[in-house]
Amino acid sequence: MREDTSGSTKSNHLLIISTKENGMLCSSSEKVPGKVIIAGYVWVMRLKITNGAFTAASTFRAQMRRSPDVNDVLHELTTDNGGVRRIDETTLELMIPGDVTASWPARTAFIDIARTDLSEPTHLGFRLAVPVQKPITRA
Repeated sequence: MREDTSGSTKSNHLLIISTKENGMLCSSSEKVPGKVIIAGYVWVMRLKITNGAFTAASTFRAQMRRSPDVNDVLHELTTDNGGVRRIDETTLELMIPGDVTASWPARTAFIDIARTDLSEPTHLGFRLAVPVQKPITRA
C-alpha cells in the first residue's frame, strides 16, 4: 500500500492497495500515511485496489470499530447509504459524514470492506487503521 501524492484526487486522499492474484494484500503489515478523521468533519478516502474488477453493479459494506476485537460498531458504510462508492473498476471511495464522528474521542478507528453483490460476501483482504483527532476549530 502507498499514498499517491500526485494530487490527482483533488482534496481527497488516494491510497493504493497492492493485491496478489487471489485478492489478498502483498504485505498486510505495511503502514502507510493517509487522511486522519477529524471528529465532526466529513472524511473522504479513495482506495485504488490493484487487481480490482469492480463492475458498475458491485456493492460493498464496511464497518468501523474502535478495535478489531470489539463487537460495537462505530459506523457502517454501505453502497446504499453512500459510505462506499465505486469510482471505477479499481477505485472505491469511502465517506463518513461529519455528524457521525462529532462525538468520537481521539483514538484509532479500524475499517475493512466486503463486497456484497456476489453469491457469497467476499472480504477484500485488507484493513485500515485510521487515526481520529479532535479538531482545534470546532463548530
